[in-house]
Amino acid sequence: GGRTWSHTQAPGYVESENPRFTSGPTPRGGDQPVAGERVAYWCGNTALFVYGQRDCFRTLDGGQTWQFRSTFLRRGVPVHSQCGSSEEAFNAGDGDYPQAGPDGSLWSLVHCGSATFLARSTDEAATFPVVRPAPAFEELRVDSHGTMYGVAHQGAKLLLRVSRDSGRSWSAPTDLVAPALRGAEIGQWALALRGPGQLAVAYLSARTGGGWNGS
Repeated sequence: GGRTWSHTQAPGYVESENPRFTSGPTPRGGDQPVAGERVAYWCGNTALFVYGQRDCFRTLDGGQTWQFRSTFLRRGVPVHSQCGSSEEAFNAGDGDYPQAGPDGSLWSLVHCGSATFLARSTDEAATFPVVRPAPAFEELRVDSHGTMYGVAHQGAKLLLRVSRDSGRSWSAPTDLVAPALRGAEIGQWALALRGPGQLAVAYLSARTGGGWNGS
């Protein structure tokens, strides 16, 4: 109730820039967290502006201790053989970070060359094998029912597609930009999932005469 506090240093690297956390239930056969906690993960780049690799860590005790689990993406020779000779693409602002599903799986996008893949970890981020190709999404979310939401920024549109079968098939795209703002340039944008079927985007759209509108 706030009577006592504790702190720990997060894992990773100095100035990783925009790393992300996620948490989820324990996958089948996985290591169990302490009572009252879920398995939590932190993934980040090795350094600011020097994107050598993206590593993932795990905690079973609410962040008091962390364990290195895997290198998820890497410059040079790719981690995922499906990329062939193409380098895995990631930087300070991409959305290729794990998202936890209801069974404890971690899902993420992998971009390399002109291809996009869907990868899945069932061993608490120790490995992320590619399971199938995916549309060229920039952000992926998974809700507590296992429904997937992929969003791509294409010109003046933010296109959402939904999958209810683990990415085997996807719905037709729906533009998330408000009708009154469609056609204007889209600047920075962000995506959030609250619960099943509850998805929101925030974005900047170019204003006539200069500047931006926030929506």
